[in-house]
Formats: sequence, C-alpha cells, structure tokens
Amino acid sequence: MNKKRTAAFITAVLLLLSLIFSLIFIASESDHHCCGDNCSICNTLYILEKNINERSSSVISAIILLLTFSIIIEVIKIRSSYIRNDLIIQKIRLNI
Repeated sequence: MNKKRTAAFITAVLLLLSLIFSLIFIASESDHHCCGDNCSICNTLYILEKNINERSSSVISAIILLLTFSIIIEVIKIRSSYIRNDLIIQKIRLNI
C-alpha cells in the first residue's frame, strides 16, 4: 500500500512539474523570432499548449472527484454521529 501511495505522489509531482515547466517555456518563448512554417519553437509551443489543455482538464476532473468524495465522507460522518448508539440499535439481546 505504501509503494502505491509513493508512486501516486511521484506521478502527481511529475505531472505538476511538467505543467509548470511547460508554462514557463511558453511564457519565455512566446515572443521568439519565427523563421517560417517549419519553426521548431512554434511546433514545440503548439505541442505544449495541446498538452496543457489535455492535462488541465484531467486535473480539474480529479479535483472535482476529490472534493465530491470528501463531501460524501463528511456527510456520512455527520449522519453517523446523529444515530444513537445503544443496545437496541446494536441489536444486543439482554437475557435476564
């Protein structure tokens, strides 16, 4: 379980770093001197913008999913705190 958690954390960090470095490259090279149709910087900018658009939608959906699950867990905790915890609810038979 711990290896899976570590792998997920490393994957999330790498995804975040790739998004950050892509944005830095786009910001620094947006005013470059273009050499025509086969400009390698323009092609790289196009690929990076495409990757950012694809990954940002997956990051947004992951955040929405995380928030939904956390709200559901909190609602379950609140509802379970209102339920009485006595012998009748636990269905314990008292033989006297």
